[in-house]
Amino acid sequence: MTTRPERPTPRLGSDARSERLPSAKQTKEKQKCATPQIVMDANELVLNHSHLRGFASGLVICLVDDSLVITGTLPSFYLKQSVQEALRELGKKIINRVNVLPR
Repeated sequence: MTTRPERPTPRLGSDARSERLPSAKQTKEKQKCATPQIVMDANELVLNHSHLRGFASGLVICLVDDSLVITGTLPSFYLKQSVQEALRELGKKIINRVNVLPR
């Protein structure tokens, strides 16, 4: 009977997440995240939206391949949808990657 070599136990929690390397796509998006006029307009819309006051600081809006990419964290799905609807008037494709973490 042969014994199996012991495998290291995977770590769970925040340590495991912090050791992950960003994917090539995430790195590419970070590099392309400039501040063209449409991004400044998008930030202005979010900052002035009545439902999003106090929550806009947790959001990042970037222009990637002619699409607005929204990332960050909000406390409700309603606010996540509100951000997307507020930016719809800019006429760009919207990729909503906002995480919802209820308080």
